[in-house]
Amino acid sequence: MRVKTLTDGSRVIEDPAWTTSRIFLQFYLMINVGALGGQLSMVYAEKYSGYLTAFLLPSLIFLICPLILYLARKSYVRTPPAGSVLEDAVRLLRSNLDPLALIVLIPVCDRFLYPALARWGVPFGSIRKITAGFLAATIAMLWAAFVQHMVYAASECGTMASGKGCAPVDLSIWVQTPSYLLIAVAEILASVSGLEFAYKKAPENMRSVVMVRLQD
Repeated sequence: MRVKTLTDGSRVIEDPAWTTSRIFLQFYLMINVGALGGQLSMVYAEKYSGYLTAFLLPSLIFLICPLILYLARKSYVRTPPAGSVLEDAVRLLRSNLDPLALIVLIPVCDRFLYPALARWGVPFGSIRKITAGFLAATIAMLWAAFVQHMVYAASECGTMASGKGCAPVDLSIWVQTPSYLLIAVAEILASVSGLEFAYKKAPENMRSVVMVRLQD
């Protein structure tokens, strides 16, 4: 936070944290305004013109984005490339393990696991799925705690492994993979089954409310 004097002599307070907060609020507002506008316009376009127009509209809007980026290129802070991006790419892949695992595991459960359990006469209803999901999430957290223990044990700074002057720990980033996979399994078993259970058991006039609350 600092005080800045404007050209007219008035003094204002500049607060980077507040500015960042406002930027992201406006950013998220525009996302939802665009989403609402896009949904409404696509529905009417499909109704009165057809699917070609409905899908063409957002495609044309997306094509405008590179033009805007090019015209405003002098207003952006551009950082030149520095070093290899391999490490960042690995981090990005790791951070997306959960959705990737969900994309793979959901069809596996839907097409193979659940039908196989039904054929074998193994009862695996919504409550059992949710229970198993909570168990998977618990194991995921325990594994994360174990990984953190390994980091502390291998660090020369002990429990202050992320402190200044501490050398990086020689531990593969992939050791965290089980946590992400287990969380994905927990989501499939608990979250999806929870929505299913809420839809089945909630009164018809309260299904939307119950399912929204479940997702909070």
